[in-house]
Amino acid sequence: MQTPLDMWVTQEILHETRPDVLVETGTRPRRRRLYYASIMDLLRHGRILTVDIDNHPGKPDHPRIEYFTGSSTDPAIVGAMQAKAQGEGSW
Repeated sequence: MQTPLDMWVTQEILHETRPDVLVETGTRPRRRRLYYASIMDLLRHGRILTVDIDNHPGKPDHPRIEYFTGSSTDPAIVGAMQAKAQGEGSW
C-alpha cells in the first residue's frame, strides 16, 4: 500500500525523470497504476508494464497500461516484459 505522500513523490519523480517504462510487480485491484498512467498522459510520455501471479478482475483499461499474468521471476514473463520495454511488439 502507498500513502498519498508516496504517490505525490512518485508523481514528482515521473515528472523529473520521464521514464519510458514503469514496471509494477503485484498488480492487485488498486487504482495506483491508473493514476500514474494519467500523469504520463499529461507528460505525453511513458507506459506501465504490470505483472501479478493472479488475473484480478476489474483492472482499469488504459492505453498506457499493459498487464501480464504470471510470476515476476518467471523467465518467460521477464522476457515478454523486456521485449515490451524495448519497444518490441505492438503498443
